[in-house]
Amino acid sequence: MLAHFIFAVMLGVSASGKATGVPRPQSVDPKADVENPAPVFPDNAPLASSGIIPKEKIIETIKGPPEGQVSAELTTWRAYERAEKTGTSHFVGPDRQVWVLKAKMPEFNDFRLGLIRDAEVTFVFDAETGQLLNQKIVGFPDKLPMIARPDR
Repeated sequence: MLAHFIFAVMLGVSASGKATGVPRPQSVDPKADVENPAPVFPDNAPLASSGIIPKEKIIETIKGPPEGQVSAELTTWRAYERAEKTGTSHFVGPDRQVWVLKAKMPEFNDFRLGLIRDAEVTFVFDAETGQLLNQKIVGFPDKLPMIARPDR
């Protein structure tokens, strides 16, 4: 009798999953390369200059640096990774064109780190979509956000 009860409960759970529309997991595609997945931003090196966001428009996206304190360079993701020694990312294709902006700011306010003084900030924007891909901040924090917590 206990076996019938367990079977009925399992049948009810199985049927309720179908009724609510909960998707069942699909089987894993054996052809999928899990170690090297396809990048979200694939290579676009042969992209015509008309498809690239102009330098002036990219510089306008960052606010705060004094005049003349911003440099912008159009390069590939691979060249950026090599220059910064960041390692390989499968998120962006190696030949994806990116804008690398470097700015020196007396103060930079980051939502995670708080106020950073004498900041050197590197922004990496996708040259085709303008999406921020990476950000590196070097400077002196006003206070250490993880340590300076009076409630803990």
